[in-house]
Order: sequence, then C-alpha cells, then structure tokens
Amino acid sequence: MKQVFFIVFILALIVAPLQGQSHINGRFSGHARQLITLSVYEGFHLKKVAEATADNAGNFTLTVPAGYRGVVFLQANKAAGIEAIVMQDNDFELKGTVLSDIEQITCTGNDATATLYTYYKQQVACEMALNGWRYLSKAYADNAYLKTHKKSHLLTKEIMSLEQRRANFIKALPATSYLRWYLPLTSFVRDIPVAVQRDFDRVPLVKQQFWQIDFSDERLYRSGLLSSLTENYFYLLENSGGGLDSVYVEMNQSTDYILSTLQAKRPAWLQETSLFLFNMFEKRSLYTAAEHVSQVMLTQNSCVLDSKVSNRFEGYRTMKIGNNAPDIDFTRAVVVQKEKHDELLSGYLKGYASLSAIPAKYKLVVFGFADCPACEVQVPQLKQMYASLQQHGVEVVYVSLDTEKDKFVSVAADKPWVSYFDYAGWDSAPVAAYHVFASPTMFLLGEKQEILYKVLNPQHLDSILNILK
Repeated sequence: MKQVFFIVFILALIVAPLQGQSHINGRFSGHARQLITLSVYEGFHLKKVAEATADNAGNFTLTVPAGYRGVVFLQANKAAGIEAIVMQDNDFELKGTVLSDIEQITCTGNDATATLYTYYKQQVACEMALNGWRYLSKAYADNAYLKTHKKSHLLTKEIMSLEQRRANFIKALPATSYLRWYLPLTSFVRDIPVAVQRDFDRVPLVKQQFWQIDFSDERLYRSGLLSSLTENYFYLLENSGGGLDSVYVEMNQSTDYILSTLQAKRPAWLQETSLFLFNMFEKRSLYTAAEHVSQVMLTQNSCVLDSKVSNRFEGYRTMKIGNNAPDIDFTRAVVVQKEKHDELLSGYLKGYASLSAIPAKYKLVVFGFADCPACEVQVPQLKQMYASLQQHGVEVVYVSLDTEKDKFVSVAADKPWVSYFDYAGWDSAPVAAYHVFASPTMFLLGEKQEILYKVLNPQHLDSILNILK
C-alpha cells in the first residue's frame, strides 16, 4: 500500500507542473522545418517564452505560461507573425499555410481567437474602405468644384454604414468578453494616425477617448497595444496644429494622466512606463516633454527607481537646456597619465587645464569610445565638419569613455581638437557630472558654459550652425 501511495505521489509531482497550461498546436505547411517562437506581452515589451521547430509537415506545439491571460504572438523565422488570445488554460489548434496569411488561418478550441480572425477578415477591408470614404468626404468638403456635384451626403451615408457595421459586430459579442474591450481599442489605435493625416475634424474626439482609457488595466498591459497606443497618441498631439508651447502643455497633461493613474493603482508599472515615455520624447527631440517626465518621477514616492533610471532622469534636471554645464578638470587626467608613465598623452589636452579655460565662443563636448558603432560613424563626420565648426567659433572637446590607452589613441591621434582621457571609462568624473548613459552624447555649450543644445548627431549639429549664424 505504501509503495502504491509513493508511486501516485511521484506521478502527482510530475503532472502538477503541467496542469494549468495552454498548448498551441500548429500546422503550417509553409513553415516546415522552421523555428516557431511564442512571445507574450508585458507592458511595452514582447517576451519570448517558448520555441519549437516545425516538422516536415509544418506541425509544432508551443506552451503558453501557466496563468497567462492576454494576447500572444507567434512568429516563424523572425518574420511576420500572427497574434492569438489566451483567456483560459486549454489547448487549441491553428492551421494555415503561413502565419502571415490570416485569410488562410483557422482556429479550433479557442473561441476568442477564432472570432478575432473572423473580425480581421471581415473588418480590415471594411476599415480600408472607411478610410477611403473619409478621405473623399474631406476632398468634397474642401474643393469648390467637387462641392457642385453635391455628393457629400452619399459619402456621409456610406461612412455611417461602414462604421455601423463595425459597431454591430462588436455589439453582438458577449458584454463581458475580452474582445468586447479589445476590438474597439485596436480600431482606436489604428485610427489615431488617420485622424491626423486625413480626418482632422476627428482629433478632438480622439483626445476625448484617450482620456477614458484606464492605463492601470491589466488587459491593456498584456494586449500588445500599449506601445502603439502611446506612440500614436503623442504623435497626434505633436502634429495637432497648435504652437509648440500648447503642444507641450497637452503632452505634459497626458503624461500626468498616465503616470498619476499608475501611481494610484499600479506603482509597479511606473518605472517601465515613465522610461518608455522618456525615451520616446528624446527620440523625437521633444526635450521639454522628456524633462517633465523626469521631474514627475524624481518627485514621486510611489516607487523606487533603479539607480540607472534615476541617473537618466536626474541628468535632465541637472543638464537641462539653460543650466550651466559642470566644468571638467583636465589636470585629473594629467595626474593619472603621469602615474602610468604616459605623460605624452597630456599633449591631447592642448595645454588647457580645464574645459572653462578654453577660449571659445561655443564648446561641443562629445562623450564616446573606440568600439562604439555610432561613434565610429559620427566622430569622423565631426572631423570633416571641424573647419566649419571653427568658423562658427565652436571648439570640440572629446571625453573618452575608453579604459585602454591604445583604444583612446586610435580615436584621438588624428583629431585636431582637445581630447580627455583618464582611464576610468564609464566611471570617469565627467561622465557622472554630465549624467552620460549612452554614446555618443553631445552637448553644445555657450560662452558662459550654459547648455544651449543636446546634440543628437552631426546632422543636427549642422542645422544648429545655421541658427548660430
């Protein structure tokens, strides 16, 4: 009896981890012997959780993490893929030719996913037609000649018919179903750029709808829509036609809405969300909006920021445009170079004791290192621009992030500007003072060492020179 109990107990241990999991059984003849990956959405990120190599017939099985509820993404050979919805722990089957051809895909054992594919098949073409009708409607409204044809009412009727068709599909879904929430949001996300580009009258409505979205909703966190929703909406604000000051007001208000919602309900998501907003604003050169994110996060007490993230935000408070940039003491490098018997390296400092001692109208401080791919492109471009920079009164100061003498010399040897090297790399005092977290990082300073611009690249610098004229 004890032996039987022991065997049953062992079997229970083996089987227990398998319970509560979903398995996706796929058959796609076009992906025979190809690697199929399964990823889940975690906020702004797509996380790979499983992979399998399809057999000669294109069969494969992938396991969804236990308890996961939301959208998953299947992909073959890192090419186009397809999404599915997992709302319960049960196995289901997908069949087709290739994952990217939704017209040929069927789903059994998962009603939510099967309905999603039906919606896509019926509604994608409908939405394309809807966008076309909206474009024509605007053309008839704006063009005096077309107005004479008096067709606007027919266009309006067609638009209303198509919109109602989409609404009817969604309305027919169970009130508590995931798709009843998900499908309107996918349409909203896709419609945001359309409103800016073709149907500007809808922009106020889009703004109103955005403020009704609950950013603490876990369904949104696992929907795969969070990145596109955020990027598209701030794109709309950026291109909504107002002056830059009013644009920043709306951006900051929207940022506050998102972050305050998370502070109150989902503080664990604050860092990830704020960092996404911060990086997005920086990428688009919306520095005032990025600075606002940093100020909000440095003054909140709902979550503790990682030191690296905190440093990035602090950099905006310390290194914002208009502030005085920290001085750089070149003698520190000279002392270290003497200790290492590399006194000849001090020649790269051109005899200056500090950044403030350089008598230039403008100073371009550049942080980089030898093996930085972007530096390998941009530093030579700066060298080609050096004569023009000098004509505009700009002196370049290169701060090396290298820790090896030979690598520093490989960059500095043929450069006409001041080059600083103290062997400390990313632990160098200037790196900490300027809150540098990426390379190349460039700041253009004025005569009093005030920060004039955070320079993105040589092309951005070239456009700045035109302003300095």
